[in-house]
Amino acid sequence: MPLLYVYFFASFEKNSVFREGLAYIVGVLGAFVAALLSWILSRAIPSDALPLFGWFARDFTLEGLIPYVILPLLLLSLFSAPMRDKISLIQSLVFGIATVFLPLTMLSGNLINDVWSAVMIPLSYLSFLFVMDFALRGIRSRDPSVVSDFFPEILYPLTVLLLLSLLKSVWFFSGPAWLYWTGSIVLTGGGFSLRLYKYFR
Repeated sequence: MPLLYVYFFASFEKNSVFREGLAYIVGVLGAFVAALLSWILSRAIPSDALPLFGWFARDFTLEGLIPYVILPLLLLSLFSAPMRDKISLIQSLVFGIATVFLPLTMLSGNLINDVWSAVMIPLSYLSFLFVMDFALRGIRSRDPSVVSDFFPEILYPLTVLLLLSLLKSVWFFSGPAWLYWTGSIVLTGGGFSLRLYKYFR
């Protein structure tokens, strides 16, 4: 994840390099707090006793909503800048969060012991970052000033997180392998296609 961020970092304008780098560091530090909160909540809500929908809701909240939606918005309040500039910082914040949270998610959930989870879950989170970048560029192009300007693009990365939690739920409950393999390939293929579209449009 840090190496991928270096690739993104190289594309930032010179006058925003310091601010973007600072946002990345803030994201890393904030991720440790979010990880601690998720750990506490995960102990209060053990996954093994939950039905499929409950497991899905738990996973989406602890490994999607808290680290990749709520935390970036909270950390964004630490920066004083126009709305358009703040939105550009979300990308660096989320990269910083993913640098810490993705390895913790993979290790704490024993997700590296299975081929699908070890390969497709990290690729799906990478796809989420690509979709988020696509959505943020669309939002910035309208020079947003109010929250309503974030729609509908803000729903794209949120949908990726929802679908990823759904696929993880099917995998955890030993659902049909073709279902979560096909779903994850479509999910990652969509994110990577958006990234290629940026270069060839």
